[in-house]
Amino acid sequence: TNRAQYHHALSRFGKTPMTSKYELDLLDHHDMSVVPSKAKVFLIEISQISDTNETRAKIFRDDLKKFIGISSDLPAMKHESRNQYPDAKRKERFMNICDEQYGPLREILMDHGKKASKWIRKYFLKSPDVFVSSREFLEEQLETWTVDPCDDIEESS
Repeated sequence: TNRAQYHHALSRFGKTPMTSKYELDLLDHHDMSVVPSKAKVFLIEISQISDTNETRAKIFRDDLKKFIGISSDLPAMKHESRNQYPDAKRKERFMNICDEQYGPLREILMDHGKKASKWIRKYFLKSPDVFVSSREFLEEQLETWTVDPCDDIEESS
């Protein structure tokens, strides 16, 4: 589950103060090394890659093109899951995270998602070294990390 703590990895860039108790609490006071970097960061949320809003998708590609410093246009992008068309043997090992038996795991993952969403929005995005495209949309997508997707399924059952 630790791999889902994206904000821990992002914090290692040293782009935020990490001086307030609240910020450190969101980072679980991790003990990973933090080496402040002068590098600029272009932050995306995976849904931006397959955004169906053509205008926003074009803005995203143009912003990315500008950030990496190329002149040619980037093609439309699409996020594809490796699990989209699994073979039967792999499918046997799949789990439905919404199954009751995975409730404790889902609680941990939701805690990670909530903390990551809050830390990224409250601290990381404020750094002048962090660039984003369509900030409002990005923040809306990060907000979805705080909502358990299984709640909708349980309510409709």
